[in-house]
Amino acid sequence: MTLMVLRALDRLIDTTPPRLRGRDPYWRPTPPPCSKSVREPAWSWRRPNGLEPLDLTGGVTVLDANAAYLAAASTVEVAHGRLINTKGREFDPRVPGYWHVEIFPWLVPDIVSPLGTAKYPDLAWLTTPTVALLARLVDDGYWPEIHVTDSWTSVDRCRLRHWSEMISGIRREALLSGDRDAVESVKLAYSQAITTMGIDKKSMIHRPDWSQHIRTQHAANMWRKMWSARGSGLPVLGSSAVDEIVTTSSAVRWCLDNAAKGGRPPLRIDPTGLALGSFKVKKTLNAEEWSARESG
Repeated sequence: MTLMVLRALDRLIDTTPPRLRGRDPYWRPTPPPCSKSVREPAWSWRRPNGLEPLDLTGGVTVLDANAAYLAAASTVEVAHGRLINTKGREFDPRVPGYWHVEIFPWLVPDIVSPLGTAKYPDLAWLTTPTVALLARLVDDGYWPEIHVTDSWTSVDRCRLRHWSEMISGIRREALLSGDRDAVESVKLAYSQAITTMGIDKKSMIHRPDWSQHIRTQHAANMWRKMWSARGSGLPVLGSSAVDEIVTTSSAVRWCLDNAAKGGRPPLRIDPTGLALGSFKVKKTLNAEEWSARESG
């Protein structure tokens, strides 16, 4: 474990603990048995052939999310104490934990499933952020129902907001200094800290549920942005590594123009990288290059 990762975890414990009613959280509770079976949405997806052709003469742009895990960590609610078995509880998006739910086919062809591209069993363990996304799709008529057969949850919840804000401040200073090595070091530190707290049983923090909630909150955030873009008439050509969204270059220009006029476009573009959860342009391709990449 690198010194930067240790410092990031140290600061979570010593400087920015997510207290509830004056109490520190459980740093190392025994994880529930289902924690090893939780499914986290991930995708490597391209818009299928056979759909209505799109005009790509203006080019294709690959967008990359800025510090998306930090953005997720600052907003997601996680369990303050240990998770307990709550079989019989109906789903509540305000309650962090794991939910054993029925899985249905995704029937919207022009956007990736909110559960990603992996094959799922008929029943699967999902985190609250993932089930909350599906519950919203039930309301909108795109998902049949939320049928919970079991759950491990905690009504006591907290956020890692102060820790995220502290790391964000360090990241901001590195970006403004122009020191790319420092920026990458900060990114590596908080990314590995989130991973370490989930998998290292000897770590000072062993909270697989926190790690999984942060990652699945990030996935849900990304999917909502793609869904919002689709709803605004902006095509989604692909998405990969849960951090990238591919759309037309004309859609990116529209988002920039809309923001300049005081609007709130579905895809917020920030070339500086300072705004958490916004996007920067990673790559621009012409139609031929995109077609070759897609077929390859």
